[in-house]
Amino acid sequence: MSYDQFLLLTKIETQIRILRKQVLSYDRKLSDQEIKDLQYINRFYIQLFDIEGAQLSHCLQILEHDFQKIKSLYQDEEYVDEFNVLCQRFVDRFSALLRVITLDPREWVKKKKSKEMSYGWIKDHEIRTLAQVKRQLSKHFAWKKQLNEQILVLETKLSEQKLKEKLSVQKEILQLNHRLEKCHGAIQFLQKRYHCMSNDTSLFVE
Repeated sequence: MSYDQFLLLTKIETQIRILRKQVLSYDRKLSDQEIKDLQYINRFYIQLFDIEGAQLSHCLQILEHDFQKIKSLYQDEEYVDEFNVLCQRFVDRFSALLRVITLDPREWVKKKKSKEMSYGWIKDHEIRTLAQVKRQLSKHFAWKKQLNEQILVLETKLSEQKLKEKLSVQKEILQLNHRLEKCHGAIQFLQKRYHCMSNDTSLFVE
C-alpha cells in the first residue's frame, strides 16, 4: 500500500468514527413516540438500506462492513470492478446516512403522512374491501420484484461500460430506485390499510 492510499483509508476511517458518534447520539435522543411513528418507515432508497425504523445503528453496521471489504480488496487487481462498485455504494450509503441524521425525526413523520396521500395511481374505490387491498398488494409486490430485477441487470452492466455510458446507466438506476421507493411506500400504505380493515371487518364487505 502506498503512502497516499494509506492516508485515504485513514481519512475514511476517521470519517466513519465521527459518523458513528453522530448515529449513536441520534439513536439515544429518539423519543418513544418518534420510535413508534417511524417504526415502519424506510428513509432510504431500498438498494442502499432496506431497513425500517427510527434507529440507524443497523445502517452504520452495514457501512462499517462495506469499509472492511473495501480495505480487503484495495490492492487486489483481480477484483478491480468489484472494488469500484463497492466504493460507489459506500459513498452513496455514507451520504444517505449523513443526510438522514441531519433531519429532525419529526420531519420524517410529516413526510410519511404526506406520502400516504400521494399514491394517486391507487384509486379509493379500488381499496374499499380486503379482497381489493390484497389484489393491489399482489400487483405492487410484482412491480417491486420487476424493478429490483431491472436494477440488478443495470448494476451488472455498469462495470462493463465506459465512463460516458456509466453516467447514463447510473442515471437510469437512480430513476428506477426512485420508482422502487414509491412502490415500497405504497406497499407499506396498503399493508397498513389491510391491517386496519382486518381488525374491524364489520365495517367492510368482501
